[in-house]
Amino acid sequence: PIEQLYRDERVQRIYEGTNEINRLLIPGLFMRKGVLNKILNPALESAATGHFAEEKQLLKGMKRIYLALTENTVRVFGTEAVSEQEIMLTLADTSIQIFALESALLRAEKAYDKVAGNKQELYQAVVKICTFRSRQQFVQAAEKAAFFLESDTLLKSIETETAYNAKGLLIAKRMIADATSVAEKYIF
Repeated sequence: PIEQLYRDERVQRIYEGTNEINRLLIPGLFMRKGVLNKILNPALESAATGHFAEEKQLLKGMKRIYLALTENTVRVFGTEAVSEQEIMLTLADTSIQIFALESALLRAEKAYDKVAGNKQELYQAVVKICTFRSRQQFVQAAEKAAFFLESDTLLKSIETETAYNAKGLLIAKRMIADATSVAEKYIF
């Protein structure tokens, strides 16, 4: 048993594994390649309509917050911003959640019109669950970055831009669980 503890302790000392390094690269690449403004495409500023309008509105807010966090990071740290690992990790975490939510929304929206009845309800349920989880993780990372940057303005913006009513979340989770149980397989 003591040998296992020594091996485990060694693994704990290797902090920056491949996943950590990749997370550090994401925001740095965005900054160096100048793709930040492309995150906020012109369609983003139009009203969120159609299926999943509330979720689309949240996604737009998340993108605006990401852009504000990144701009503030560059303003505060200048060319050394990419060396600020703690902030880079939080920016990576926020961008990952943006990507995850946008992917879920696009996939659900594409499939939604091709199905009817109960299947549409299942898509609504899965979008609610994904949105709730992505929002939670996004807000946690964004708030951490805002505290690192010591910006009360960003903290207030995070609260405003990420408002989301997850009413019916438990019902949505149960609906997905029940459908999966009945089908005994992946339901989408």
